[in-house]
Amino acid sequence: MPRRMQICAEGRLARRTDILTELKARGYVVEVESCLDECTRCETCAFALVHGRLEFAKTPEELLAKLS
Repeated sequence: MPRRMQICAEGRLARRTDILTELKARGYVVEVESCLDECTRCETCAFALVHGRLEFAKTPEELLAKLS
């Protein structure tokens, strides 16, 4: 079953196509939203909503490792 992930279009993760490609290869369905109302996190870390649960890390690489 695919895992749903929502990311903010303005966030650090959205600019990392290499990380997004890897997440999709791991079975995540990545949806880019205009805003997720997490502006403070958007500026300071990498984050995503995974099945409605907020997951975050300091860098996109750390988030990828956390979601593995």
